[in-house]
Amino acid sequence: MPGTSANPVFVGGVNRSGTSLVRQILGSHPDLAMPPSEFEFFKRLTVPLRSRLTTEQTARLVDDVLAWPKVAGWGLERARVEAFAGEGEGSVRSVFVAVLRAYAAQLGKPRFGEKTTYYERHLRTFDRWFGRDYAFVHLLRHPVATYASTRNYGGREHAIDPHAWARQWSNSALVAARAARARATGYAVLRYEDVVADPEGEIRRACAVAALPFDVRMLAMPDFAQKENSSFELAGAAYAGTVRTHDTVDRASRIPAAELAVVRSRCALAAALVGYDVDDEHRRLPFVAPYAPAREWRARVAVRRSTGADLARRLPRRLIARAGRR
Repeated sequence: MPGTSANPVFVGGVNRSGTSLVRQILGSHPDLAMPPSEFEFFKRLTVPLRSRLTTEQTARLVDDVLAWPKVAGWGLERARVEAFAGEGEGSVRSVFVAVLRAYAAQLGKPRFGEKTTYYERHLRTFDRWFGRDYAFVHLLRHPVATYASTRNYGGREHAIDPHAWARQWSNSALVAARAARARATGYAVLRYEDVVADPEGEIRRACAVAALPFDVRMLAMPDFAQKENSSFELAGAAYAGTVRTHDTVDRASRIPAAELAVVRSRCALAAALVGYDVDDEHRRLPFVAPYAPAREWRARVAVRRSTGADLARRLPRRLIARAGRR
């Protein structure tokens, strides 16, 4: 049945880390519908997440959500969304599911999914709403390249606090490392660099986690008009089908030196744990999810905050070398 609520697939990660690319590939699967823009449900929600809703309150929330600018562009039928919401238990979850089910039904696809950046912050909510009956695809990208792309997105420079941004990137990487170890099924960590180097291999991994049969036609992203997502020019660009696999843009050179130093220093520990060397965008080791209890994660972050910059810059290389021997 189109628009079933079973086995949703969510894509998350830091902005400009390849989440849109993966959304467009997975959303081109004949069995999975993914809207072309971000739902931003948790960001825009105006009622408490655990609210119990009456029929009238559910209807009002449906109206509110359908009026959100990005959702309005999906062309959903209000009656269909309200009908799906009415099948739920009178909760915020029922509206969330109803909107995405309606989008899937509109495309005639049996399953729904959605990509919103930083969705990994809401894993506990997804666990409560869906148990283990959902899949999560978590994108990572080298912090220098991610920061450069964010700072230059949309053809203009953006003012960004590198300290706050580095904290967000590091938190996302730590969530990926811990979740990949703790969640035996239903969770895939994909690094952008691996995806563009081997699109078929990495998307096969994502499909396996999402219980979707791989379909090579997905890589052409036929269900999406916008296929190019880079912040930079097409200088020396090479493609595998519609996936940009390489270009000659030096992203580090697009970041002011002081900001680059902050990103490299403050992301160093978390980057090392997921196989990146902050001083070399082209060097990476296979991602091996490390095992560490919560107190050890906190201790490692505390080391970065309490030691000199020289030690903080040497420590990642030791962590990378250790990860490579596992």
